[in-house]
Amino acid sequence: VAGDFLVVERTACAKGSRTRCAPAAIFHAELPARSIIYNRAMAAPVLFSIIESPAHRDFSALYRRLGIEDVRLTSMRKAISALKRAVPDYVVAEFMYGYGNNYAGVNVCNLDVFLYSLQKYSRETRIIVMVERRELQYVDKLAALFPLHAVVTLPVNEGDLEQALSDERQALPPGKDE
Repeated sequence: VAGDFLVVERTACAKGSRTRCAPAAIFHAELPARSIIYNRAMAAPVLFSIIESPAHRDFSALYRRLGIEDVRLTSMRKAISALKRAVPDYVVAEFMYGYGNNYAGVNVCNLDVFLYSLQKYSRETRIIVMVERRELQYVDKLAALFPLHAVVTLPVNEGDLEQALSDERQALPPGKDE
């Protein structure tokens, strides 16, 4: 199928020898453990959809219609691990403010550890944050650390997300004012 990913698993050889790669199966859903991903079409943008709550609806039909390859991840740990295998063009994730975290104010929300990791691989990735209205006031703390492409208020409908995906830039990078 055009646009699917080819997964190449790394298998360790004898002690002291190099790692060799062998072709594996084609997939569309979650990433297999310890694999490297190559996009066959090379033209289709890759989107990490990080789903941590039921509020994050399934927008896979929209992504398909827009020609975007959707990689669905169910935790930040899996998302960070997936960064080692593929660099996304877009990240869509729900913002959850850390009201009582034990990190002495270092972590603002559920996204910052992933976004720090993402910076090592790509600074061009567009971050789209979904947030509940009552936590909207805290998104500025995250925006001060990372450039956010768009912030959409939950519940998100397909039209809002489509606009966020197609707009050039809706939010300013950290430290920039108009």
